[in-house]
Amino acid sequence: QTVSLIFPHVENGGISRLMSFFTFQFTSVATGKCGLKLDYYGQLAYAVFTPTILLTMLAVNYGVSTAVYRLAYKVKLHSCARLFETEKNNYIRTGLAIIAFSYTSVSQAVLSFLNCTTIADDRVVAYNPAIKCTTTQYKSWSAFAVVVFLVYVIAVPVVLLYFLVGANKTNKLRDNNFCERYGVLFQCFRGRFFFWDTVILARRLIFVAIYSFSFTYTPYRTMVLMLFSASVVLAQLLLNPFSS
Repeated sequence: QTVSLIFPHVENGGISRLMSFFTFQFTSVATGKCGLKLDYYGQLAYAVFTPTILLTMLAVNYGVSTAVYRLAYKVKLHSCARLFETEKNNYIRTGLAIIAFSYTSVSQAVLSFLNCTTIADDRVVAYNPAIKCTTTQYKSWSAFAVVVFLVYVIAVPVVLLYFLVGANKTNKLRDNNFCERYGVLFQCFRGRFFFWDTVILARRLIFVAIYSFSFTYTPYRTMVLMLFSASVVLAQLLLNPFSS
């Protein structure tokens, strides 16, 4: 599934087939099943940088694929502009999908890391009591986590909303070229709910926040999550934002 997501199908036997042996299993690496055992800080960095790794692999594959077309098939960009434009759009859509799919895991990693609780007069990480929140190492990493929270967790939905609202005002949402490139963000929703993808991201963030910051209060957490889930279902039934 990872390979299918990272390397979109390229017609005429493209480079994607040649690189299909890259069957990375990132979860296995993080948990030490592949010989690499990461500590709690390493797991945080791993969760945060995994989307960057995937996007970098996607960009490299796009560059190699384009080069293969030009060299192997002696294709010039201007002679097959539509072909290359379609291929570029496919990679952009895949990149956006990677960002969306990674949002929950990154949010959970950051928020759980920042959630400290008091145990026997010590401030420790609720998810890993062996990590003390008062150490210099934790404070350095917490600054990194705050930056990721602001730049990625908060900025992604805000930038996406701004982008979609601007596109709607200029009627780009009805443009075929725009839809081919960015349609993954809004095409599955009914017209006036073009922004609903940002609502989904916000919903994920709220779920993760409730789960993370009520980690030591299991009964209350379960009740709050049930109430919030019920409200989400009710809102979706009443609004019916999806096109089908």
